[in-house]
Amino acid sequence: MPNTQTELALSRRRKIDKMLRGAGINNQTELAQEFGVDVRTILNDLNWLEICAGKIETNGRNKKYADKNCPAPFDLDENKSLAILLAFTALKQYCGSFFSNEISSFFKEEITKKIDGDMAKKFMSNENIIIFNTPHNFIEKTLPIEYNQIIYDLFLARINQQKIKFSYSKPRDDDYEERIIQPYFFVNEEGEWNVWGFCENRQKVRQFKVARIENTERIDETYEIPKEYKSREYFDDCFDNFDDGVMRNFVIQFDEFATPHIDTRLHHKSQKIKALDDGGCEISFKCYGLYAVAKWVYKYMSHAKVIEPPELVEIVKTEAEKMLKNYTTTL
Repeated sequence: MPNTQTELALSRRRKIDKMLRGAGINNQTELAQEFGVDVRTILNDLNWLEICAGKIETNGRNKKYADKNCPAPFDLDENKSLAILLAFTALKQYCGSFFSNEISSFFKEEITKKIDGDMAKKFMSNENIIIFNTPHNFIEKTLPIEYNQIIYDLFLARINQQKIKFSYSKPRDDDYEERIIQPYFFVNEEGEWNVWGFCENRQKVRQFKVARIENTERIDETYEIPKEYKSREYFDDCFDNFDDGVMRNFVIQFDEFATPHIDTRLHHKSQKIKALDDGGCEISFKCYGLYAVAKWVYKYMSHAKVIEPPELVEIVKTEAEKMLKNYTTTL
């Protein structure tokens, strides 16, 4: 049985919706008495249904939907309901839970409107069964509360195509530089937010870690976004969303141990994978992001061997030599 004002209202509107698809409604006063509300509440319900479902026509005193097959404002099939649950969980976790209260409130309000009470309760009671493997919890605990406002300001600046000014700290020190940027898009790397945009100080597109931003101030000045930055295709040519401005061909071989982690996944849209006689595999692709690829190769240590480009071979070789020195003891 419904036990809150919201649940009572939704239950009542479902019944009125069913009437409007059938015999219709002839007496709003009697209907109000049946539900134990005043006539104004019934009128509000009818207005809500007309906005959310379809036009209501009046013939004499009888009210019906103009199209009795108009979309129901409540019902979602199980697939759509699961999609909402997944999207809600992804947002809550990948935003670092900075707006978790708002997201949770919105989800519960919408899911209650769209599906019947029993199913809504099942979904809401299972909102924590999906876990994304991201260090967002660590980030949430270490960042100051002002981070919420910074994220909010950056997103609003982008939505309104409005320039924004902020203080940006340099890596490994407390010095800040004032920057004015035109935000283009946002990237969440394992729970850490980054904003990409045109930096008016550097006169080029740069990536900024939101955790290093302080004292945001939106400027009353708009900007236009170049066409190439309006499409997802821009990032499709990058490796792990990193762009160093140089497109390269990459060829990397993996041994039998690492192959199951390579040949079953999409690492880049242009990748081609072929099997090797020793049980390993070779992957080739073309993209931007030399150091992003290097970072990826490091994960597989001795199980990976870079064939090309020569720059990557040298980077990995140099890094391996440095690591070896860290573990070399003098007698």
